Amino acid sequence: ACQLGKTLIHQGLKTGDRVALRLSGTACWPAAVAGIWKAGGVVVPLDPVAPDAANRVMALADARLLVTAWPGRRAFRVTGSHAAHRRASVPWPVVDPEAPAALLGTSGTSGEPRLVTLTHANLLYSCGARASLAEHRPGDLVLSWLPLHHAYAFNADLLKSLISRVPV
Repeated sequence: ACQLGKTLIHQGLKTGDRVALRLSGTACWPAAVAGIWKAGGVVVPLDPVAPDAANRVMALADARLLVTAWPGRRAFRVTGSHAAHRRASVPWPVVDPEAPAALLGTSGTSGEPRLVTLTHANLLYSCGARASLAEHRPGDLVLSWLPLHHAYAFNADLLKSLISRVPV
């Protein structure tokens, strides 16, 4: 997460910039989301198997950077804007809890994508409430049958499980 966050800042990411995330449902998700948030970015999860829908959501969100998996390696690839210089260390931004944390694409009623904005405070409250209701115990596992770019899987499965310290 820290390496990705530094890379995003070196690529010119500013606090509040949107970063598209196109990953399959792997263990890379938590590190990618944490890295984007650590750098002050807003996560825009994309459907990795529907490129047309992903491109529409990315355009609606005005995402400047795209994070994908690096094939055959345990690393991320960042494409998009490039900074003019690189520094060895970066200052981590302070992010307001009321700032947007994620822009989630949803089809709405017309079939055209719409973006739903969730703040850091929204997600923390929602995940905390779900975690307290679930009452997870050591050894529990969470099965997520929805793709992680989906709002419910992102919030109720992935993020709730992270704060509960339960594997997904």
